[in-house]
Amino acid sequence: MLQSFFPPFSKPHQTTKDVLLYLLSLTVITIAWWLLAISLYFGNQYGVYSIRAFSKSIILLPVIFFIVALLGKYIIFPLLKEISKSEIRFLLLTSAAVSILTLILFPLAQPDFSEQRNLQIISTGVKNAQSVGTVVEIRKLSYLDGSPVPMNEFELSGDWQIVGETLISIGRQSNSVAELKSRMPGGVVLQFRFNENAGQVAIVWDEEPTEFDLFAPKSISAERVISDGSSTIANTLLISLLLVLHFISLFTIFSLVGYIVDARWPSSPIIKVILALLYVGIFALFIDAKFSYMEFSTERIFRDTEWYVKTADEPLDTLDFWAGIRPFTYPLTLKYFGITIENYTEIEQYFDLVQFQYWFSIFAWTTLAVAFSLRMRALWLKPFVFVFVLYFSINLEISIWDSLILSESTSFSLFALLIAAWVAWNATSHKQPSHITQFGYLTLTILFTILYVFSRESNQYFVIFGAIIFVIANFFGKTPKWSRVYYLAYLVLFVGIVFLKNASFNISNLWQIHLFDHLAHRILPNQDALEYFAAAGMPLSESLFGIKDMLGHEFHDYLLNDPEMASVREWINSDGMSTYMMYLLSNPIESLIEPFHHLPTLFSGDNLEYHQPLYAVPTVPLWLKTLTQRFYPRNLMLLFIFIGVALLGVFRYLLDKNQMQSPWIVVAVLLVSLYPLMFIIWHGNPIEVERHAIPIGIQLRLMGWMTLALLLDQLASGELYPWKMSHKSQQVLEK
Repeated sequence: MLQSFFPPFSKPHQTTKDVLLYLLSLTVITIAWWLLAISLYFGNQYGVYSIRAFSKSIILLPVIFFIVALLGKYIIFPLLKEISKSEIRFLLLTSAAVSILTLILFPLAQPDFSEQRNLQIISTGVKNAQSVGTVVEIRKLSYLDGSPVPMNEFELSGDWQIVGETLISIGRQSNSVAELKSRMPGGVVLQFRFNENAGQVAIVWDEEPTEFDLFAPKSISAERVISDGSSTIANTLLISLLLVLHFISLFTIFSLVGYIVDARWPSSPIIKVILALLYVGIFALFIDAKFSYMEFSTERIFRDTEWYVKTADEPLDTLDFWAGIRPFTYPLTLKYFGITIENYTEIEQYFDLVQFQYWFSIFAWTTLAVAFSLRMRALWLKPFVFVFVLYFSINLEISIWDSLILSESTSFSLFALLIAAWVAWNATSHKQPSHITQFGYLTLTILFTILYVFSRESNQYFVIFGAIIFVIANFFGKTPKWSRVYYLAYLVLFVGIVFLKNASFNISNLWQIHLFDHLAHRILPNQDALEYFAAAGMPLSESLFGIKDMLGHEFHDYLLNDPEMASVREWINSDGMSTYMMYLLSNPIESLIEPFHHLPTLFSGDNLEYHQPLYAVPTVPLWLKTLTQRFYPRNLMLLFIFIGVALLGVFRYLLDKNQMQSPWIVVAVLLVSLYPLMFIIWHGNPIEVERHAIPIGIQLRLMGWMTLALLLDQLASGELYPWKMSHKSQQVLEK
């Protein structure tokens, strides 16, 4: 009976040790797959599942054991005879790396064991100035594993009442307490009712207090999660064991997929159909996740919105549109959707525009995901890279802008399309395409470049490095001779675009606004800077010093229109820009180093304040916050690791004559342009630096993840040292 589980080429006389070792391996893989199935099926958005899931799913164990045994006998072991040991080694190493990365980005749910805990819900009887009452209403309570909190076990004091599944306090008695002491899982989920009659409530979980203000102008229910912040599993040894088993489950699955897709059936129609269905499924989940933003983020306009609308209101045949107070790309979009200065404050005008921004973002990032995943030579890595690009684009710092009437959403989408065009163009140029194809890519890239450059002021400084590096790559032999003239044409055309961009910038006088901001926030408050500008002839007065205490829109209007500021305006128009440039050059070391003093702001700014909560209740889902933490990490050490690994990868690409993987050129552009953009963003405008620096954060993290994907592909292909040397040695031995 046992012999039927062994591969056909096994030893004729199996020893007891061989049988036990083989069965033990099957058992470990079976248990690992069983735990994976439990985590996926019974897990929830809070990362836990009830321990009852073990007993519910025990029936799966013999089924999984039988499947694993059949896979081993009829697929894995016969296949081991068909591929070299080097190929096996590289596949296993890549599978291990992908498994670890998957566990980091998508940690699997774990069982939530109960411990003795204490939960106190305190109705404080306090309200804010807008609220008309002090009511605290909790419509539903559940544990993190999804099981309901037993209402009848609460000890109530003050004016707490239980009505069905709802816990209510009118708040007339201060510090009314509803307390529960029992064995409970690691956290609770409370569904609060926010409304105009609501007061404030304190939740004490294991002596850790958290306070909530439940006021909102309209009634809405929203969940809040309270946990101890530690692992929901009591036993550290069990945590380690589960992590090991989860790793084994992913490792064996990725290895099996790699064997089948890449080594055995790479050209099979069945594999192609399965991959196509997989891509469609991934894309459908991506769209669903993208539009989940509409459930918690509503349309919102800002002061900058008015400036874009004013530009959009100008006729298309005038210089006021193409060189207006804002670059023309976003105003062109506003004009298409009929948004004017008369109707732009009416939110219903924005529905079609917001829908467009969502779908344009979906199209752009999907295009980049397809373009980049196709560059993976290991077939089984393509869907993995496709997933990573799409889910990277869902993070809050990219997608929060799709509902807002600002240029960020369009700019980030055009950024993705430009990167995709660069990746596809560089890859195609190595295949000696026709001149029509090359000209087509050049035209498409120029179109995306123009729209991207004219979507935000600082975008041109990123693209210039792409145009230059593509030409520099010629000297390292990274671009074929038949494509070099097109890269040179791209550089020449881009110079013309930059000339037009700077001309429109000067015509629009937008630089005046930037100097006003510097004057109020960095020159007048800084004694050294003030003395330098005074020596350069800037008129000083008590009225001028007063702008330090004004809001941005107030001192902008004051400096632009007040007769008392006429002499300041004249000096700024004639000498302001040149004086500011000379001021930066007068302290070159300090000017160059200063951006590094503000790395958290430039690399990891949090722009969630631009999110418009639904009915003033912050309702960003927990899963989305977690996803952002994973794909948009803010740990500076990790970001420096991204930079260091990308730097090593780019150097290796340029110096290795045999390395022709074209996306490395794009990684080089993302890497080399980082510091110049830091310098320009920091010294360009002192207001809303975190918002202006988002492109830096996006390109830094995209560069890091692209580098990681390229390294995984090289690992799977046996190109990474010292494995490359081992691969060559193995080939010699096999001969």
